[in-house]
Amino acid sequence: ASARDRGGGYAMTHVFISHSSRDKKAIAPIVHRLLDFDLPLWIDEPTGISNDPRLLKCGNIPYRETQWSRAVKRALETERCLVLFVWSKHAAETIGKGSDTPKLGSLEWELAEARRRERLFAIRIDETPRSQLPYSVQLADLHDYRPGWPHAAFTRLLNELQQALGRAPRDVTSDYSELAFRVDRDGVITHFNRAASVIF
Repeated sequence: ASARDRGGGYAMTHVFISHSSRDKKAIAPIVHRLLDFDLPLWIDEPTGISNDPRLLKCGNIPYRETQWSRAVKRALETERCLVLFVWSKHAAETIGKGSDTPKLGSLEWELAEARRRERLFAIRIDETPRSQLPYSVQLADLHDYRPGWPHAAFTRLLNELQQALGRAPRDVTSDYSELAFRVDRDGVITHFNRAASVIF
């Protein structure tokens, strides 16, 4: 959906990160990279991910609820909030294990509600099969994402989020202007800093 469609006529204002608490360490590099592009991210609890003040905790932005489940509900119902859902083995262990009606504030509720309201973006951070998802959801596959390396799926996700936030897509090619890549006969990529000639 377009930014106008997703926002009921207006662009979104924030992106809520819906994730399993056991995935905080795994998603930290992705969160840091999105913050580098000034995306307005917010989360239930940033501990374990980042102490960056740009990563807003529930209750610190217009949703003055101290309980994050109520804050997310209010954000989806009354505010222009997107949801970035993180699919992983830990998420799979949580989703689909409860009743037919997901509990308010549960990971499955966040997924279902964001999908119903057409506010959903989703990423996969490991090789957990998509087929285990209870809904048909388009996932940006970031299981092989590495900070500092060009990644097509991440770039598409970034541009789609920027568009939904009412911003112009960011040209990320300049971020790799000091990097060079060599591919050997086996297809192995060597990634190095052109200026310093440092191999990563």
